Amino acid sequence: MSLSEAVIRKAGNGLALSKIKSLDLSDKNLTTLDPKIMNQLVTLQSLDLSNNNISSIPTDICLPSLTTFDISDNSISSLSFGQKFPKLASLYIAGNHDLGKADRLIAIVENSSLTQIDDQRASSLLQVVRQIRSKFEIQVKAKWEVLFAEPYATGIPDDEVDQVTDEFLDCLRKDNLFKNADSKFEKYMLEKLAKEMVQSAKNLSIYNSTHSLPGTPRSARLNDLQSPETTPVRQSSRTPVPNKRLIDTPTDKPPTPKNVVPASTQDSERTPKKEGRGQKRRRDSSPGSPSKPSSKSYRTETGHMSSPKFSHRSPASATKTQNKGKKRRRSSTPESECKQKAKSYRTETGQLSSPKYTALNNPRIDHLAPVPDYDPTYFVRCHSDEDSPSDDNTKVWRCAFEPKPNNPSEHTNVVATVGGKIVCLVDCQTGKVMRRFKDTDKKESFYTLAWTTIHLDEENSTETTNILAVAGDACDVKLIHPSQLVMYATLEGHRRYISCLAFHPSYPTILFSGGKDNRIIMWDIGIPDLSDYSTNFRKLKCLVTPGTDPLNLAISLSTNSLLAGCENTCYLWKLKDMNKLNKEPDLELSLPITDDKSDSASDDSNSSDIVDGLVMLSDNYVVTKCVGNSCLTMFDLKSSIPKKLQGRRTRSVKVTPTALLNYTRTTVDYIYLAASQGLVAAGDDKGSIHLYNLDELVAEKAKSCDTVLQQSRVLDWPEISLGRYTDSMKELVTEKGVVINSIAVNHSRDYLVCGTDNNLVCIWKRSSVNV
Repeated sequence: MSLSEAVIRKAGNGLALSKIKSLDLSDKNLTTLDPKIMNQLVTLQSLDLSNNNISSIPTDICLPSLTTFDISDNSISSLSFGQKFPKLASLYIAGNHDLGKADRLIAIVENSSLTQIDDQRASSLLQVVRQIRSKFEIQVKAKWEVLFAEPYATGIPDDEVDQVTDEFLDCLRKDNLFKNADSKFEKYMLEKLAKEMVQSAKNLSIYNSTHSLPGTPRSARLNDLQSPETTPVRQSSRTPVPNKRLIDTPTDKPPTPKNVVPASTQDSERTPKKEGRGQKRRRDSSPGSPSKPSSKSYRTETGHMSSPKFSHRSPASATKTQNKGKKRRRSSTPESECKQKAKSYRTETGQLSSPKYTALNNPRIDHLAPVPDYDPTYFVRCHSDEDSPSDDNTKVWRCAFEPKPNNPSEHTNVVATVGGKIVCLVDCQTGKVMRRFKDTDKKESFYTLAWTTIHLDEENSTETTNILAVAGDACDVKLIHPSQLVMYATLEGHRRYISCLAFHPSYPTILFSGGKDNRIIMWDIGIPDLSDYSTNFRKLKCLVTPGTDPLNLAISLSTNSLLAGCENTCYLWKLKDMNKLNKEPDLELSLPITDDKSDSASDDSNSSDIVDGLVMLSDNYVVTKCVGNSCLTMFDLKSSIPKKLQGRRTRSVKVTPTALLNYTRTTVDYIYLAASQGLVAAGDDKGSIHLYNLDELVAEKAKSCDTVLQQSRVLDWPEISLGRYTDSMKELVTEKGVVINSIAVNHSRDYLVCGTDNNLVCIWKRSSVNV
């Protein structure tokens, strides 16, 4: 669609084009821009054209007052328009797959007023520009002296300037100087210097420059010089590759490892020496250290003499010393980038302020309904990159039960787990690894997953299949058809690692993905043709989480909304019309702080803001977990949402808790919650599982209160005897304890499965004898 004056007036609140200062034209399905219309925007300072289908910005568009320009998520391949925007300071170009680092450098050269491109400051780009310019400048001038200086010693007539420029450029292009240029920007810089050289010769100023060359050899060349390192441009791979099989494990035996990869060398290189508060837990523990002799990967099982034996520890033995305050790293991002301050937002009173939290006073203790006991059944170590049973460093980040294809509201006994480069499908009844996928991307380390059940034939709704979406460090969402061991599509859109995925319960092909780039992307993954695994997927919408990155996503059908638990806060979008979603959140939910942090040794004042746990219950109820809080918060989402949401500005609302659920205070982050049929489960940094039976609270439609309810049951980490596997496997409990990263509960509550920080998939089965 071409941009019309009517569209601009509507977006500009009816103002005349010459008076509009800020214009949001994102998500308008625009393909072209009319220079005659655009040039009327003489006072325009901010322009958002993101998430359209624009392929180019006409070079005859001139916006003299423009300071902020967002053209992200389009199909633009050139930034040659920069000179027409003399005051442009901030440019956003992410999501245009044909633009690379060379285009950023060209934009900096073409527009000297730029101060940043996306999240990169111009100063760092200018340093590269200066390096490349100084590398070529002397050589270009030497080339001029050899071939052109004598004929034009008295200057170049105006009518011959273009001809001389073309001749000089042609000469450079045929020379090794140009042929050996390593990048698009180096070729651009050579041509720019050539044109500047001709202009200097025309004005007779060539020997008055600061780079006069009285002693420069006439045969000087760049052939032996090395260009500075540049970041390779990431190419799109949107075309699905049919039948691209990943490594799998046969169903009749566990995976057979080849090499053992200890983590001592790896940890010494990656883990900060000082383990103070404010350091995030590491997301990745990629193998690559010297290897030990190979041995098999084993599952532990009760009832066999050759397998590890379990016995519940006493509460006293569960209080081992923990590494207090250590935050886990998700990636190799420097610590300074791990957390950003949240923006300020306009509240109901009209004042600008940062998110505020309500405090709860004088809580009293009560108890929830009990739940049956669970027995530890199988502890499986299956996420080692080199299939090493001694690998206790790879983190198993997420797990989720596979839905039944004919009834997605119920689960099979198969659970999917992700950690490192590996995705596993484990049968909870037998403890066997039924399928095992290993990604070939060296950058990949999986952090999240989500299941969906889709109808293969829209007309014949009886034929269904399950699809598993996984994502992590490689910034792509990968779609897997588990039954055929095929990864059939890669969804590209994020610029940094992906932390969370969620499918819409009512629209099984609609997927939301949240990443470290402070964005949530809504996809339509399409319906694959299982004969060749071709599919048509689309990026529908790009939402932003201002100043923070999402860690958990949840969708409420009763309120028709999307929730995002983030590093700094909790956001909500209304999904009434998914074609007209606001880019920024409709609401910011201010969760209560349940602890007095004045006696805490933590010097990280924002630790409680990290909402690393977020799950939906039935009938509008939500349970959240914040790092550093000793209670989980349960609240009624429907009553927290104002009846009317006006404007596009994010509104901050306080959440009134329905109940507070006793937990344990820990500053270890990225410990996720699970919920199924009114049962909520949370792990901790001591290897324990906290269970909460909320059936009665949900059934009674409980209202607000500040009562702290004790857990229904706490499952302590069992003592494990490795037996004959002692030599090949390290002890499963270390001095720093075991961190339960995530938990999955099946629909019948028969099985609990958790993933740990020491590379274990732990399967607990409901006991036949209640204790």
